[in-house]
Amino acid sequence: MTGKYDRESLFGPGILDELLAFDNFPDDEDDTFDDTPPQWMSEAAVAAADILGVEVARSSVLGFDEALAAVVLADTKLQEQLRRHWADNGVSSRVRALAAEDGPIGRLHTELIAVAGPATSYETVSQGDAVTDASDNVIVGPWTVSPRLVHNRAAASKKLEVDTFTARNDEWGLTFLQTPTSNGEVIVEVRFDSDPVGPLDIVRVRVGDEDRLLVLKPLRPVGLSAKVKLRGDRAWGPASVDIFYPVPADRLPSALLPLVTESVARAPIPEQNLWRRIQRQIAADHPLAIAIAGGLG
Repeated sequence: MTGKYDRESLFGPGILDELLAFDNFPDDEDDTFDDTPPQWMSEAAVAAADILGVEVARSSVLGFDEALAAVVLADTKLQEQLRRHWADNGVSSRVRALAAEDGPIGRLHTELIAVAGPATSYETVSQGDAVTDASDNVIVGPWTVSPRLVHNRAAASKKLEVDTFTARNDEWGLTFLQTPTSNGEVIVEVRFDSDPVGPLDIVRVRVGDEDRLLVLKPLRPVGLSAKVKLRGDRAWGPASVDIFYPVPADRLPSALLPLVTESVARAPIPEQNLWRRIQRQIAADHPLAIAIAGGLG
């Protein structure tokens, strides 16, 4: 068995039979090995490792299945390889989207990012009240919206109904939606197209005197979304809504940490679970993790 190894040459017809037939364990009677390992077996082991490395590289961009994720989490050498891939190329939006999902896949990708993601020691520099990384990423905005009630007379009932107000910011890849409820509240939703915005990024929405930080999650089939229900008494009219461009959670200005705690405390359980995902990806003593813990109580 010589030449270039690939999946077929390693695991194709007959190879498994040879492996099963090979006796590399001592017999009880003579305590000696029956066979000497053939040359192709050591070469195949090296080739198999190479193929596994290729799979890790591929999955670092497109996402891991449960089996490969478990293998990487149990192997420090593979973790180091994954760490190099992500240090050079960053964690892809696809992997971040998988980490934001519920269930085993989400948990496994969250763990992979925690153990092999780009260094998150959060060595930061202070600029005024903002904590940023070396690229000086800070909050951008706001984009101010003036929602108005949109009435629609249903043809069948001739009843005057209120439709959802929408607005679009093409530069940000953002669609804003505001829907009144029957009890005087409003449901505010922001939808972003995708890259460079990613899952678990934080968007700040200010409606009247209501100020919230929301966690973006994948929107099927594409895009990202966050929504919140707020009081509606000051949600309509000129310059009623301010939206700030999303940022990764660890790049939130330090002045917003109290708002993190408040937003987490007032969030429904599904969104609190998104904050928990963010918390698991950073050091326990990081100011953001402490702020999230304060909101979770």
